[in-house]
Amino acid sequence: MVILKKRIVFLLLITLLLAAGCGMSKQYEAYGHRSYSLGNYADSADQYERALSANPNNKNALLMVGWIYFKLERYDDARQSFERLNELDRGSVDALEGLGWTYFKLGRHKESLETFE
Repeated sequence: MVILKKRIVFLLLITLLLAAGCGMSKQYEAYGHRSYSLGNYADSADQYERALSANPNNKNALLMVGWIYFKLERYDDARQSFERLNELDRGSVDALEGLGWTYFKLGRHKESLETFE
């Protein structure tokens, strides 16, 4: 009986920690959006990276950090973000648009054209 109670408490604790991580992801996103709207792209990228640390499958954070990297001319990082978003949401117009423009900036014009087509 005592072992069962300990397991239940343990499972509840794990559930709370996971829920808190998702909440932190949204909080970091909010800070990232605020920094972005103020034109502070480096801080915004940092906040979205924190959101992704808390929840690596956060599609909105992947999209936003991809565009921020693009603005900061960190095209390889942008490509990785857009590719990850495309893996999570196959055929996402947002991911494909980001990939198309990023491939163009990287000089990968054939891939850019294929992506846009």
